[in-house]
Amino acid sequence: MYEEQSNLLRRLKVGPERWVEHIQLFFGTNIVRATYGFEDIGKNASLIHDAEQLIQRLGVVNTPWAVECPGWATR
Repeated sequence: MYEEQSNLLRRLKVGPERWVEHIQLFFGTNIVRATYGFEDIGKNASLIHDAEQLIQRLGVVNTPWAVECPGWATR
């Protein structure tokens, strides 16, 4: 967790304009680590990126049940 926190702070310092992306990656890596036990942050980021691409390609955010999704989840 501390490694992810350090990475988040570093990313926010380097590119504050992309703060939404940095926050999504932070929470995503923590969820992947807690759920699947992956310790490799690079692997976690890769899995999160792949999942985002899959969701966009399938158009999941355009389904009726996704109406209640927060705005950041549909970017």
